[in-house]
Amino acid sequence: MPKMMTKCTTCGAILAVDSASHKEVCPYCGWSFTVVPVKGAVSPGAQPGPSGRQAPEEDFSIGGRIRRVHRLLDGRKNYPEAIRQLTALANEAPDRFEVWWGLARYYTSDFSTTVFTDSGYKKASLAIENACRTSSAANRAKIEAVWKRYTADYLKDRSKKQNQVRPLHQLLAV
Repeated sequence: MPKMMTKCTTCGAILAVDSASHKEVCPYCGWSFTVVPVKGAVSPGAQPGPSGRQAPEEDFSIGGRIRRVHRLLDGRKNYPEAIRQLTALANEAPDRFEVWWGLARYYTSDFSTTVFTDSGYKKASLAIENACRTSSAANRAKIEAVWKRYTADYLKDRSKKQNQVRPLHQLLAV
């Protein structure tokens, strides 16, 4: 089957994909995407590949990069790449609440109390503060509601874990 060159829509890796298959998975970040043939949308000087398909143009704006990072966080696809990109975005666009919201999602494992540490809670709390500081009033109310519910669940889960009796072999291993 003929191969064509395309870019991963999430991490930007250049891939050689099977032209007969429309569904692809990036070997670098694990993102699953569909290669869509573009008809009549060839930019000047660009040539479609041998199959007649052209990779969709990638959005390198801050908004496009934020959307890609949130796709990495959805379903826990690639957390190491997400934190790398979020850190870069926090330095480039500290006024965008979506960046801080992404960091809060990262530090809380997408608001799951089962995989969480006190240091993660502190980092997430700072990210939430920045998200509230940089968001609109409507978004701030939503962020605060999610954070309040999450904090209550986290504190309840944390106190339950602290009150559990630990076996002797765990105490001796510390």
